[in-house]
Amino acid sequence: MGMKYGISLMELLNLSGGSPSKADSAEYFCSQLVASAFMAMRLLPETAVASKYFPGSFSADRKLQLENGAALGQEYLIDFARDI
Repeated sequence: MGMKYGISLMELLNLSGGSPSKADSAEYFCSQLVASAFMAMRLLPETAVASKYFPGSFSADRKLQLENGAALGQEYLIDFARDI
């Protein structure tokens, strides 16, 4: 289902890299895409590195500090397996 991730473990754990270039955008990890979008919207610091964010980074439990007065709201479960 969907596209396979085009990111290796080494790329995911890269400590020196920043956000992928536009040419690499087909190879985003889901949380890296969210972090990049938040950076583009100036919700994360300009110095943030998108590859340092994981899905749990955006959990309500982590209380991610966003900039410009923004805050994450309550999480909602979306169940795609349920028949309507």
